[in-house]
Amino acid sequence: MMPYATSIIDLFFLNKDTGFATGKGRSPLETAIILYTTDGGATWATKFINDIPSEYCWKIQKLTNRIYFASIEDLPSRSPKILRSDDGGMTWNLHIVASAPYNVEGIGFINPMHGWMGGGPNNSFESFDGGVTWRTSTLFPYMNRVFKVNDTMLFATGMQIWKYKGDGIYPEVPPQQFASLLVHPNPVNDILTINAGLMVSTRLFIQLVDASGRMVKQIENSDKPKGSYRYDVNTATLPPGAYYVVLKTDEDKLHSKIVVVH
Repeated sequence: MMPYATSIIDLFFLNKDTGFATGKGRSPLETAIILYTTDGGATWATKFINDIPSEYCWKIQKLTNRIYFASIEDLPSRSPKILRSDDGGMTWNLHIVASAPYNVEGIGFINPMHGWMGGGPNNSFESFDGGVTWRTSTLFPYMNRVFKVNDTMLFATGMQIWKYKGDGIYPEVPPQQFASLLVHPNPVNDILTINAGLMVSTRLFIQLVDASGRMVKQIENSDKPKGSYRYDVNTATLPPGAYYVVLKTDEDKLHSKIVVVH
């Protein structure tokens, strides 16, 4: 996939030949991208590409033969946004979800008008007009993916598994934490200590990024067994300002804002 994208996040295929892939576009901008194939993945055409660097097109949902939705994952410093297609994924319209920064991951609709998107720790969002406008919801913290079963039932995953049965949301599984992140001191002027905890064996990815989303330091990127890990990062040479420590595993994504002072 390197001729088309630097990273692929999600796939949806209609049959063995025709399907979509979402992810991050080519360097140096690495913008959100949606790719389309009609030959089983041998070649790909770009159906959407954004103009904002360091984004992922995260999840994609086929609701009907004509209506598709996709989410754009971004750093917490940018406004959340989603994509909607009304022509089978051939063209996409971008909608801003809220003015305040929020990190988007999952998206899913039960019908063309009613749906949810989420990814943050404290809230998600709900739309009743097909994704044009959104209101804050206390459901679905860390929402990652939505599975529609039929016209009256869907499941969503995050800190819990939620079941929608047409007239309400029912938590099905107790919250489970797969990773933890603690950074100190904050503010920091020299050595920043990062404590990462893994509740399962998984891939651990940690990086330090600036407020614009540019990676400043890659701290970890390897498979790790269950356990606790400590990293000491020298921030003395960094310009003063706000940064984010971003931790990702196969199960979780966490971030912590820090301020560098001198």
